[in-house]
Parts: sequence; structure tokens; C-alpha cells
Amino acid sequence: MGMQKGSGPSTMIVITGATGTIGRELLMELLGHKVPFRAIMRSTHHSFLKKIPGEFLHHADLQDPQGRKIALAGVTKLFLCTPLTDYQLNLQQAILETALANGVQHVVKIGTIVTEKDNRISHAQWHQQIEKKIQESGISWTFLRPTLFASLPFEAWARGSSPCSLMLPLRNGRIPLIAPRDVASAACKALTDTKKMRNQAYSMTGPEALSMAQVAIILSHHLKESFEYHDTSSEQFIEQGKKLGLPPWLSHDLAEMFEYFAFNRGSQLCLLPSKVIQKPHSFREFLTTSSYHWQSTRPLQTAS
Repeated sequence: MGMQKGSGPSTMIVITGATGTIGRELLMELLGHKVPFRAIMRSTHHSFLKKIPGEFLHHADLQDPQGRKIALAGVTKLFLCTPLTDYQLNLQQAILETALANGVQHVVKIGTIVTEKDNRISHAQWHQQIEKKIQESGISWTFLRPTLFASLPFEAWARGSSPCSLMLPLRNGRIPLIAPRDVASAACKALTDTKKMRNQAYSMTGPEALSMAQVAIILSHHLKESFEYHDTSSEQFIEQGKKLGLPPWLSHDLAEMFEYFAFNRGSQLCLLPSKVIQKPHSFREFLTTSSYHWQSTRPLQTAS
């Protein structure tokens, strides 16, 4: 596959959220296909950045208008993905407006599979609003809407008091968890061969829908420890979030999202064309090939 197609001297691919769950995988995808890019980040203290050539890195605070203008100078293709914070909507609007002023031609945006299905979830509403603004701008676009990531069990707020437990208000809901690498691979294709995925929105899932009890069994087998899933109420999850320092709005938002999946409203598998993804990784394959470690704690702001 000619991944450098559309990535000539006149093309400037700018990556936001470069140190996040999807961003890190995307940088490695682009590097692997020898596609130049400009990765925007606030902090350069991430160990994986040692693998990235310095000329591809740009240190900037995208909340700062001047820093944003410089970071997006010459952009033709934009990967839009920012941390899940209470200012996510305003930040993405500002990034989009600056990119449009600088002549961006195509935007690849990471959203959520529940964007059009559940308006009680704040960040789902924000994704919907940004997608609408992109469509109204007249430029081409690709929207990737993943389900919950396979890295979910590794989030600090997904764990109970016991080191080998999962505590989430998901009942017996089955979720087709998707490997972040698969979303990054699709984003890479959209950025480097725009025509194939132009003006398309793709809901993205893994190849199998698992309950959290099944996830715990797979973790037990893979990590050689005894894991358990404890179903909890939304109220208990929110209280647990407080103890971990999660902002109240985020705890409530996550609880609303988990309620959506708890009743199997997000259990359906999405069969994507090969131009988007050849074969998504199963949860077992994700554990085998990923660099996630159970003992590590993921920064809360990297959720998307």
C-alpha cells in the first residue's frame, strides 16, 4: 500500500493529542510508513518521544492563541484529538478555526461511537458539535468514532480497592472493545490517502463483544493473576472517582456512558471496509501486542 500518497512536499500533516491514547500510536504508524508530520505537545517528558525524530516534534500550548497559530502554520491535513477535559469543546473549536485560517484541506477527527445516540453524555455532544462545524466549513473530513478502548481496564478509575479487580457500572453489558492501534491505523490511512476516506464517518469496534466479567477472565489468563469484575452502581462509581481526584463532571459523564453500554446498546459489531482496517485486534491480541502494564497508572487526561 502506498502510504506516502498525498504526502508530498506541499502537504503538512499536523497531529494534535500526540501523547494521548491514539496519538502515540499514530506517530508510530506515520513513522513506520515514512510519512513526515508535525506533532504538537505541551510536554516533552514522555519516554516514547525518544523514538520520534526531533524535527517532527513541536512544543506548544494549543490554548494559547499565538502558540496555536505557530503550531498550525502551513497545515493542510489535521488530526484532531484533544484530552477529555471540561474545555475540550472550546479548545477544538479554536484549533479548527486556526487551522481553517491557515488553509487546512482535510480534518481527521476522533469522536465516539455514541455521538448520535445519547445526548446525555456531555463529551458526546461536544463531538457532535465539532463534527457539524467541520462539515459546514466546506473542507473534506473523516470522522472516526470508536467504541470503548481495549485499554479501559488499565485506567486508574476502572480499578477497585483490590489491585486485581475491575469496578465499573457496566452490569453484564457486552462491549466490542477496540485496540487504540487500530484507530490509529485508520487515522493514518485517512491522513495519507484522503480520497479513499473523504467525507465519511466510521463507527469502529473490535471483533468481539465482551462483558467485563469475560475481560477479567482473559486478564487472569494473560497476566497469571486472579482478576475479578465487581459490578457497581453509577453512584458508587462517581464516589470512587471523587476519591481518585476525577473532576465531578467527568465522573458523571463516564457513568452516563457506561450506562449506555450496560444495556448492550453499544454491543453491535461494525464491519469496516478494508480501506479503513484490514482486521481489528481482539482483546487477547491487544494484551499480547500492547505496551500496557497492569501496575502502571494512565494519566486521566488521556481519555478520549
